[in-house]
Amino acid sequence: MKTKRRWLNSVLNEAAKSNTKMPWVRGQRRAETTARRNAGQTPKTVASA
Repeated sequence: MKTKRRWLNSVLNEAAKSNTKMPWVRGQRRAETTARRNAGQTPKTVASA
């Protein structure tokens, strides 16, 4: 009995060739988005009791 099926090998080969950027990949684009979001905010102050 085979431990791997032929379709599994083809799926793994195609996945290895993929160069699509996933949303959870961190990098320059994420840094730009964070900087843009933080640029519009004012520093928060906490009132002590």
